[in-house]
Amino acid sequence: MAYMRAEGEVRTILREFLGHSRSLPWQDQNHFRFLKMTVQSGREKGVEATEVSRTLSEYDRRVLLRIGGKSSVPTLEGLTWALDLLPHWPQEALQGIGAYTLAQAQILPDLAISALADASDLIRAHYITQGSEDIEKLVELILGLPSRDLEYLAASLYRKMGFDVEVTEAQKDGGRDVIATRPGEVIFVECKNWSGKVPVETVSSFAGRFTMENVTRGVIIGMSGFTTGYRAATEFAARRSARITLMDGVGFVTNLNENLGSKWHLHLERLLASERGSQSARPGS
Repeated sequence: MAYMRAEGEVRTILREFLGHSRSLPWQDQNHFRFLKMTVQSGREKGVEATEVSRTLSEYDRRVLLRIGGKSSVPTLEGLTWALDLLPHWPQEALQGIGAYTLAQAQILPDLAISALADASDLIRAHYITQGSEDIEKLVELILGLPSRDLEYLAASLYRKMGFDVEVTEAQKDGGRDVIATRPGEVIFVECKNWSGKVPVETVSSFAGRFTMENVTRGVIIGMSGFTTGYRAATEFAARRSARITLMDGVGFVTNLNENLGSKWHLHLERLLASERGSQSARPGS
């Protein structure tokens, strides 16, 4: 438990990272000027003021009221309320931080977004893994992630292994969440962040989808493992071992440790953010 800090110290750090409700005058003024230009442009195009007002976000409204002298409410909402979810509901706290970051990503300064990432990593380290590098603890950590984040984490792994990686569009992936390519090799990766074991039907369906394509092999990451015994997913894959690899949670974490270093979980949020950025920068994204 070498990473453990005193509870009071952790909460003090988190308060700084999460931020209180506040205003950033320079940012509010810039945004106010942007809103004025938007309204003016709308008028020139014959757009009614009421129609423009329907498109305003809550941040837009707070800026207009504050700059107009009609409100003293801070324009940026704070996130310290997430501390009320700790220590008992750390996953819910992480979900709240993730939703807040998504909503405010276009508004918050880069430093504030980095601070939120640090807050998430600190919550995971202190309240979920508790400083442990035990593989089972890290499997639990990943099981608490949204399914999409498992795909980004898998992409980070294959990128580190020397592949060019593409995380496919959600709901339209055709049984391939991640496509990893390098000279002479193409791998389709399907990610299942399920609490239950992956059944044989899922494995056989995946095999059928990529068999006809020019793919070296397919990999299914099943964080809770795969069915064994009668109609076993593991037996089905074993008969096609040249083309299908099943990777359970322990295997996935072991691969992460070997390729990303054993401390990857301490900067997980930045790792995911980096991969999201890489995917957004891909042509056609």
